[in-house]
Amino acid sequence: MRRLLFSLFSVFIAMFGSVTSAWAFSAPSSGDLWYELYETFYDNIVTGAMGAALVGGVLAWGIMAAVRGALLTFVICSLAAAVFYNLESVVTGFGMIA
Repeated sequence: MRRLLFSLFSVFIAMFGSVTSAWAFSAPSSGDLWYELYETFYDNIVTGAMGAALVGGVLAWGIMAAVRGALLTFVICSLAAAVFYNLESVVTGFGMIA
């Protein structure tokens, strides 16, 4: 098991250590090809009523898990709600490996 973990860790370090450049993803502007899809998905779904309901539901699920004593589930639900709430900044903050 230790050899497997060491091998995976070594591959991970070698993969990210050999990256020479990275480009950040930027949200499409009104002239881009994917603007309509981005506007429909992000502006209407993620930041709209469905996104708020999803974030509220995941947070409620996490709080109920914390009440039952499942703290790991609470942490996972809280992190998932935070990532979904800040989805655009999370996505644009990641670099695309070239």
